[in-house]
Amino acid sequence: MKQTQWIVGVDLRKRSDGAVRFATWLKGLFQDPAQAPALRGVHVLEDAQVNALRKHGSRAEIRGRLEAEAQLVVTRAGAEGALASLEVAESRRAEDGLTSECQEHGADALIIGRKSGVDEAAVVRLGTVARRLLRTLPAPVIVVPPDLESAAFGSGPIVLAAVPGDSSVGALRFAAALARQTGRELVVTHVVRVPLDYAQLYWSDAEVEKVHEEHRAAAFRRLKEWLVTHGAEGARVDLRSGLEFDALADACAEHRAALLVTGTRRLTNLERLALLSVSSDLAGHARLPVAVIPPDYGG
Repeated sequence: MKQTQWIVGVDLRKRSDGAVRFATWLKGLFQDPAQAPALRGVHVLEDAQVNALRKHGSRAEIRGRLEAEAQLVVTRAGAEGALASLEVAESRRAEDGLTSECQEHGADALIIGRKSGVDEAAVVRLGTVARRLLRTLPAPVIVVPPDLESAAFGSGPIVLAAVPGDSSVGALRFAAALARQTGRELVVTHVVRVPLDYAQLYWSDAEVEKVHEEHRAAAFRRLKEWLVTHGAEGARVDLRSGLEFDALADACAEHRAALLVTGTRRLTNLERLALLSVSSDLAGHARLPVAVIPPDYGG
């Protein structure tokens, strides 16, 4: 059986420090070493960078210098010796190079950093490369805050943010497999939304609460049926109410989640102008690593 491979994007601007640390830690959780993934570190040298660096030496000299710098990143993250390989790949753009690596090696996951730290109030939080990779999803993409330290990794379950339907099936497969392989519990969280129209129909607190409970009960039944259909009836269900991001953030904090997993609808660029991409919002703002999974993963 071919060993699973995870590609770890190595950025020389400290954006990937948390990603390198998390990939090493998560691999160490696997209960069966034979199932643990091989970590393949990749730094992409873009064509524009080659042209800019030519005055500093030949192409081979530039690659050698960058390989040494990438190794320093891994050492700084405390992961020296943890990667099966570390290389510099050349491509027109960084996201193209990482996509090619995923496709060539059949990577089961791509782990990358984002631009903003856990407590930074940055306008741009993901960065261009992460944003583009989340649009195309060449593999499951795990986005990690750059400043996330090992002491902050969650001791609790794998949390799946689920919407019963096709968009979350791949995410369920990924989360269930990872929970099983690492010995962590799988908690399936769903945020229940009550249509705003009901607030205009019912005035008393009792009636509003009754409507909320009816929606929660219906959502629970749909979620349990969906889990049974996809062979995950043993997962623990955690229903939440409120704004989706806030509710999921609270759930992860309370559970001390090791990883938040979410599916995606693969929005087109036009749809992204009109609709909020919850998966991208979570990846850019969450205080823990977020895995965004293609809907057809594992199918």
